[in-house]
Amino acid sequence: KGKNMKSEIIDRILSENSEPLHKIIETVKNNAVFQDVMSNIKEEFFINDKSVKFQMISDKEAKPADLLIVAVKYTGLKDALDVMQTSIDEHTIIMSVMNGISSEEIIGKRYGMNRVLYTVAQGMDAMRFGSSLRFTQMGALHIGTAAGGDPEILESVKAYFDRIDYLRKYF
Repeated sequence: KGKNMKSEIIDRILSENSEPLHKIIETVKNNAVFQDVMSNIKEEFFINDKSVKFQMISDKEAKPADLLIVAVKYTGLKDALDVMQTSIDEHTIIMSVMNGISSEEIIGKRYGMNRVLYTVAQGMDAMRFGSSLRFTQMGALHIGTAAGGDPEILESVKAYFDRIDYLRKYF
């Protein structure tokens, strides 16, 4: 099971919808604390031929997150719902960047629709080859709430991604 979970995490990180992750990497790459953490990491990947290292932890070590992005193949969603349980508390917002719209309902049934944002990824041309990801078009994520959903969670995620984009210009 540990190997499958690690494969799912790697798939999530290197999925064609990794725009937010790419922005986060660019934002913090010169941060001293980040550099210290990165020096202890063994998992190396490549994005457009640039080496990128990620800190990997098991689901048992995970703490609740403010924002959890689900990016697995549909066949891995059931297992992902179990694995991500320790990363979710009453404040966690969940975005699914999986193709189709049924994943949001499946996630919402398990964790509550009040915390799920609908997401559509468009215009991405990413291709993954083993531990390498290549793209020329980063594309865009379009996010929103279901009818009657809480606009506050949408605004908080929008503000977060706007901040990442703003900070990225200075690193």
